[in-house]
Amino acid sequence: MRTIILISIFAFMFSGAGVKTVQENETMTRYGNQITPSDLKEYLSIIASDALEGRRTGARGQKMAAAFISSQFQEGGLAAPLEGSYYQPVDLFSSVPAIVFIRAGGTRFDNFDEILYTGSMDSGGEVQADVVFAGKGAEEDYTQVDVHDKAVVLLTQSLGQVATLKAVVQLARTKGAKIVFVVSESSPEDFHAYVGTRKGFFSSGGLSLKKPEQGAPNKGVFVINQPVAEKLFNTTFDKLRKAADPKKKSLKKIKPGKVSYQVSIQTNILRTENVLGYLEGSDKKDELVIVTAHYDHIGISLTGEDRINNGADDDGSGTVSVVELAKIFAKAKREGHGPRRSILFMTVTAEELGLLGSQYYVEHPVYPLAKTVVDLNIDMIGRTDQEHRDSTNYVYVIG
Repeated sequence: MRTIILISIFAFMFSGAGVKTVQENETMTRYGNQITPSDLKEYLSIIASDALEGRRTGARGQKMAAAFISSQFQEGGLAAPLEGSYYQPVDLFSSVPAIVFIRAGGTRFDNFDEILYTGSMDSGGEVQADVVFAGKGAEEDYTQVDVHDKAVVLLTQSLGQVATLKAVVQLARTKGAKIVFVVSESSPEDFHAYVGTRKGFFSSGGLSLKKPEQGAPNKGVFVINQPVAEKLFNTTFDKLRKAADPKKKSLKKIKPGKVSYQVSIQTNILRTENVLGYLEGSDKKDELVIVTAHYDHIGISLTGEDRINNGADDDGSGTVSVVELAKIFAKAKREGHGPRRSILFMTVTAEELGLLGSQYYVEHPVYPLAKTVVDLNIDMIGRTDQEHRDSTNYVYVIG
């Protein structure tokens, strides 16, 4: 399988359109055969070792992996394309809620208690607002109430209806809502179960390439329990449910209330890097082929006896393949058999956190995207299926 992969890539970069000559086929086979299982195993024993602690983005093990990859690019003779460096720095922003609460009817409700905040905006202090009930948030509901520059409470049948929730929240924002609160018809006990399954995710904060906005109050969403909604409007949840019946058109019977809320976000910067090595082509050197794999993994688990997620297959296998391909192509060029197109060998970071390393390169390309012919990405090269249990002579290609 390793020879098939290399010959396929060699064929793409050595030859233009048309049939390859016998000499070209011999060249591709000769260099393809120089990729050996022992070399790949040697590299993988380092990349996927316990010492690298699962290569979690920004952690010590990921930095060690980056250093190893860059040293291999340098040893192989690849150019360092970023002012003499093989590193493309990538800054990621981690947004963790520090203070989150709602005041309703004189009572304060804190995050993960009777409310759940599901955004990354910073309110810039405690914000006060009028709050109105807009039923189920359908278009016709807004003919009964004005939500412009107000907080709005929307009723949903279930918190599990993600697509429906996104649609009604977006409609409320287009109507000018200052902040959106969502309350479910499910029982208060179901609310607590829902919060329990999501607390870990929302308390740790997600990572993004952009620094969260401050003072953007309409960007967040509060999920609230039924007792909070009752406090906001000084009424029973049963009356709210009945008022939301579109046939009755009785939303105006629910008198607006007052609410105050605060979201303080602690923003941390996580510094990581893509690792790039460049090999210039010959007569088609202005055209670029990129060969990629992600070298990060998920790090160390919190529980269990063997807590290190080594990531040999995902994607240590692809990472060491990029390293070996880079060294073989560089050797071929030194021996007078260089590729026609230029090649950028790149191992990307933060794939497990949302493809952030590759997204960063697309937004900050080192070489013009207009001149980039293709990206050949290698992921989990050791994966097999039932149809090929007795044969490794195949390759999966996803376009």
